[in-house]
Order: sequence, then structure tokens, then C-alpha cells
Amino acid sequence: MPKHRFLADECTFVQTVRFMRELGFHIERTQEFGLKGAKDADIFAQAQETQSVLVTNDKGFGNISAYPPSSHHV
Repeated sequence: MPKHRFLADECTFVQTVRFMRELGFHIERTQEFGLKGAKDADIFAQAQETQSVLVTNDKGFGNISAYPPSSHHV
């Protein structure tokens, strides 16, 4: 089973989450943490706290000024 954790933003298709779970990935949805409609900064903080890879279609997370690569969980 894969060792990485994943956090799916609410804009990630349910089918994607289901497929990843079927493949054995540990993936949680932001809604499971009460983060429906949350600001990007709060979602990013949750991904950092849970040491998860963020899965999203939100282009705002590509802003390296707001989310510099050095701030990501390695």
C-alpha cells in the first residue's frame, strides 16, 4: 500500500477520490475536516498539518509567491 497521504480539495472530482481509494491510496477530502468553502490558506495549512499531498484543480495553489515550494511538506 502506498505510504503517502493525500488531501483532496473540494474541487477534486469525487470519481478521482474514489479511484485513488480503490488503488489503495490514503486520501481524505477537505469536507471530512469541515473545510467546505474554506480559504486556500486554511486548506494548505490542513495539508501541512496532516503531511498530505494536496490534490486540487485550483490554480491558485500554483502561485509560488503565496505557496513557495520551500513551504511544502517534503
